[in-house]
Amino acid sequence: MKMIKKMMISFGSAALFLSSLAGCTYSSSHRESGQNTDKQIFNVSSSYFIHYSAEQTEDVYLVNGQVSQENDGNAVVLRLEAEEDTEINLKGTLEKVSGDDTELVYLSSDGKKTKIADNSSEIFETKISLTEGDGEIVFLGQHAVYDFELELELVDTVVYGKQPYKE
Repeated sequence: MKMIKKMMISFGSAALFLSSLAGCTYSSSHRESGQNTDKQIFNVSSSYFIHYSAEQTEDVYLVNGQVSQENDGNAVVLRLEAEEDTEINLKGTLEKVSGDDTELVYLSSDGKKTKIADNSSEIFETKISLTEGDGEIVFLGQHAVYDFELELELVDTVVYGKQPYKE
């Protein structure tokens, strides 16, 4: 009986310690230089996608789903790697389901932010300039839920759906 009590106390202490770590982040942002080096411990995030789908056809790269943004707000839709500076055509739809406003942007490897669409852009078509290197298409906002569909023109010098960066 004494052994069971000790095990329960040990288990309870471990569970309390682990629950206190949920959502812990380490942040060392260098906003002046345009670099954002925020890191999350355990990859805990309160923004996520529902019914996310990404596929490459013969002519385009298609991405669709629903984004739910909470306190941290940023949600990476797609990572791209451009072998050289280039432009691509992008069209899509953005429909508010609930909550606050959001913005869809391209973040280039040099830290430049290019607006693609926002909550007032239900249907959009634009051309974005990709900078050589890694970039991301990202939703920026908080407390928002949006349905989206994106269609990106395929360019030979761009890798679509690149895996997350290794640090």
